[in-house]
Amino acid sequence: MSDALREWVEGLHDGVVRLPRCTRCATWNWYPRPVCRRCGGSDVIWLEVGNVGHVHTWTEVVQAVDTVEGLRTPYVAALITPMGAPDARIPMLAAECARIPAIGEEVAFEVTDTAAGRTITFCQHTR
Repeated sequence: MSDALREWVEGLHDGVVRLPRCTRCATWNWYPRPVCRRCGGSDVIWLEVGNVGHVHTWTEVVQAVDTVEGLRTPYVAALITPMGAPDARIPMLAAECARIPAIGEEVAFEVTDTAAGRTITFCQHTR
């Protein structure tokens, strides 16, 4: 496992979402890359991004191309933009409490243990 993915997995193990941010230009780079997608810098710091974001896009999977043990169709997968990292998009699964989301809708997310393993799930945000 690469050092970058190790940081990601350790964050999930700790129950938090951490993303890499370039120390030169402050760009969030997800997925982890050896160099920043904006400035080409190679130094990053991993920071927690909180647990609230907005739906960037989503899809309902009714027939999986490949199977993940414990993940049954249908399910909703989405890219969520964390408020703490506004230029990042993180793949997440809708939790059972979630209804079909709207693009731009505010959601809360958390690291959860599912039948498919440790993942990030989201629900509509209630204040």
